[in-house]
Amino acid sequence: MGNASSALSNAIRLGTVAEVNLANARCRLQVGEMLTDYLPWVVTLAGTTIIWSAPAIGEQVVVFDTPRVP
Repeated sequence: MGNASSALSNAIRLGTVAEVNLANARCRLQVGEMLTDYLPWVVTLAGTTIIWSAPAIGEQVVVFDTPRVP
């Protein structure tokens, strides 16, 4: 159980929006001492109709670190 709990705490973290790239709908987050690469944010609708609201610099967010597929 210890490994699963540790993996979960590393997969879900709190961060703060450091930079926003509106043209590409991406933002960089400060998570502890780490500044992430540009990451997409969650949208409420997708497909042919895309609706989103960009996060603001300084806003606190939840970061989901998903496994990467090569």
